[in-house]
Amino acid sequence: LELLAANATTPPQQEFTTNPVNYQPLVDKLADNSLGTRLPDMPILVYHGLNDELVPYGQVRDLFERYCRMGARAQMYSVPGEHFSTGAALTPVAVQWLADRFAGRDAPDTCS
Repeated sequence: LELLAANATTPPQQEFTTNPVNYQPLVDKLADNSLGTRLPDMPILVYHGLNDELVPYGQVRDLFERYCRMGARAQMYSVPGEHFSTGAALTPVAVQWLADRFAGRDAPDTCS
C-alpha cells in the first residue's frame, strides 16, 4: 500500500501488470528491507540447524557474523537438526530469551 500511495499518479491496474523485477519502487523497498544491511537497534537471537535443507547454515552464519561486524548485540545457537526440528527444539530457548528481554535482563552476546 505504501508503494501504491507513493505512486498515486499511476493507475492501480498498471502497478499490478508491471514485472516486479522491473518495478523500481518495489526493487528499492525490497533492498531496503534486506537482512544484514543495517545495524539492528535491538538485541537479536539467531538459531539455526546445521543440517537445514531449506536455508543453508552458512548463509545464516554469515548473516550473524555480518551483524557482529556492524556492532550488533547478538546471540547465535547452532544445533544438529534440519529446518523443522530445529524450530521445535529451540522454541523454549527463544521464549526464555524473549521473557528475559521483557524482564529487563541484558541480552547475551556471542559475537566475540
